[in-house]
Amino acid sequence: MKVWVGDIVKNEVTRSGKNKTQIAKDIGRSRTLLNNILDEEYMELDYVLKIGKSIRHDFTDQLPEMNKYVFQEEEVHYDTFNKSELKNELLDLQRKYISLQEAHIQLLNEVRGFDRQKSTV
Repeated sequence: MKVWVGDIVKNEVTRSGKNKTQIAKDIGRSRTLLNNILDEEYMELDYVLKIGKSIRHDFTDQLPEMNKYVFQEEEVHYDTFNKSELKNELLDLQRKYISLQEAHIQLLNEVRGFDRQKSTV
């Protein structure tokens, strides 16, 4: 559904200071198409919402007709771990980190030993 936006969305995009290339990427369109969309007085409601989300602006105050629609955010699925899984993951990462530190120290000692041998020859 298209809604009348005039220059409202275009002005807010300019005011946001956000790069148009990034906004275009956020809404899944090319920069050229974004410019064409912004030049129109009527805009698909979906674009108004996506652009608003990209520039972090709520257009419902400026475009009251948007209030007629109920919008649902896409659900975000998170991976969940229980405490024991997190603890095991942390311990595993700590072991790997310590192993890398020890290998680094060993390499440093080898390099220092090599430098000392060169200076005595």
